[in-house]
Amino acid sequence: MGSNVKKNPLIVDINQNSLDDGPGIRSIIFFKGCPLSCVWCQNPEAQNPNAELLFTHEKCIHCDPCRIHCPTESIVFPLTNVGDSVDLSPNLNRDTCKLHFNCIRSCPADVFKKVGEVKEIEELLSIFKDNHVFYENTGGGVMLSGGEPLMFPEFVKELVNQLTLNEIDYCIETSGYFSFNEDTELILRNASMIYYDIKLIDPNLHRNYCGVDNKVIIENFDKIRDENVALCPQDQSHINEVREKSIPILIPRTPLIPEITTATHNLKQLHDFYTNRGINFIDFLPYNPLWIDKVEKLGMKCKYNRNTWMTEDELNIVRAMFSRFKFDSFH
Repeated sequence: MGSNVKKNPLIVDINQNSLDDGPGIRSIIFFKGCPLSCVWCQNPEAQNPNAELLFTHEKCIHCDPCRIHCPTESIVFPLTNVGDSVDLSPNLNRDTCKLHFNCIRSCPADVFKKVGEVKEIEELLSIFKDNHVFYENTGGGVMLSGGEPLMFPEFVKELVNQLTLNEIDYCIETSGYFSFNEDTELILRNASMIYYDIKLIDPNLHRNYCGVDNKVIIENFDKIRDENVALCPQDQSHINEVREKSIPILIPRTPLIPEITTATHNLKQLHDFYTNRGINFIDFLPYNPLWIDKVEKLGMKCKYNRNTWMTEDELNIVRAMFSRFKFDSFH
C-alpha cells in the first residue's frame, strides 16, 4: 500500500503562519509522496516520493551556465522564431536528465528548483518550537499534510511523539489510503483533528480519477469511527465538547472538482454515505485551479484542464443538496 516507503521522507515545503488549515496559527509540513494520483491534485509536486526538478523556463535570462554545467547535456537553447521575434527559452530533456541538480547551483535566475529535501526530526522540531508562542496564543500548532503523511509511519510517529512532549498540538490531513496498524493508529489517536478525504464513492470512478479504488479508504474511515479513534462532531459547538474528552475530531471532506466529484450521482452517493453513518458535520473544498501551472513546471501531463474557479451557481447546487448538513469552513 506504499506505507513506510522510506524512513526519512522528503519534505516539499513548510508553510509558516497559516490561518486556513486547522484551528489557530499553524505550520504546515508537506510530506513528499502519495499513494493516490488524483488528476486534479493541488500539490502535484508532493505525489512522487523522490526528489524532482521544477523548471520555470520563463524566468530564464539566457546566460548559459546551466547548459555548460549539465553533465548529461539535457539543457539546450534552440533558436526558435516566434512571429517577428526569436524565442531563446531553454529546453529541458527530462528523459536524459539524471537529477544532478548542477543547474540549480549555476543558475542566477531561479529557473531550476529542487523539490524535496531531507529534514531531520531535530530540525523540524526546532522550527516548530520557535513558533510555540503563536500556537499557544491562538490554539494552533502543526498540520501534517502532503502528499500523504501516513505513508511514513515510523518517521511521523517519532515526530508527533516529540511534538507531544513539547506540548505542541498537531492535526493531520489524510487521503485515507494507508495501512491501519499500531503506528498509524497512535498517530491518529494523538492528533487533535483529522481531516479525512472522501472524494468519490464509486470504486471504479475512484480508480479512474485517483489511481486506486476506495476500498481501503472506506474501511479505514469506518474503523476510525467504530474503534473510537476519533469522533465526528455534530456541529461547530460540539467540537469543544469532544476536545474536552481528549478524543481527536474527525472531519470528512470532499474536494469539489467540477464534473468529477460534483457530478450529481457522486453528490447523491456522498449524501447517502454520510446519512447512513449518522454524520452531520462535513466539509467541502471548492476547486482551486492554481495547481495547473505546477504540472507543466514538473514536466507532468495535465489530465484535467479546468482553469477557472467554481461559480456561485455550481456551489449553490452543492449547498442545496447538503442543506441539512453543517460545515467546518464551506459556506
